[in-house]
Amino acid sequence: MASSTWLKSFWGISVDDDELQHISQPISEYGVHVTLRYVQAGSVLGVGILGPLMALCEPGVNVISVARMAGKCGKTAALFGFVLGPVVTMFNVRNMNMEQITETCYHYRYHQPQLIVDRMSVAGLGIGSLIGKLAGGNIGYFGAIGIVGGLIVGEYLSLSENDNQLKI
Repeated sequence: MASSTWLKSFWGISVDDDELQHISQPISEYGVHVTLRYVQAGSVLGVGILGPLMALCEPGVNVISVARMAGKCGKTAALFGFVLGPVVTMFNVRNMNMEQITETCYHYRYHQPQLIVDRMSVAGLGIGSLIGKLAGGNIGYFGAIGIVGGLIVGEYLSLSENDNQLKI
């Protein structure tokens, strides 16, 4: 599993440069990174494109049916991304040496705008799942919608982070 340094860096907890440079489990860390990307992509694809298109093909379409189908497709596509991520990681790692994997992980740890997007998508998953649980609905549907909401918020926040980095 990814190291505690990676987790601290991911959640924005202060970590010194010496700790960030030490990557104890580069393949695991790379796998988490790739899998998170595939889950995010699946959620966006399911919630934003496939779900609404499938709902529009059904008779008696309304806002509720579109939202329900978006959540259902988002959950399914996110789960598909969760399974596909490790498979893609395995194929990518075969074509990389350990230095390349470590270098990729190192750059990812320092890429603050992407870390903001990732934090917000994971937070969105948690908040969406909690809302789904409290509302008595399917936590997977709400979780997938939460991931997409978190991605949108994260992109907005990372744009302001990029602006701050440019001014320095």
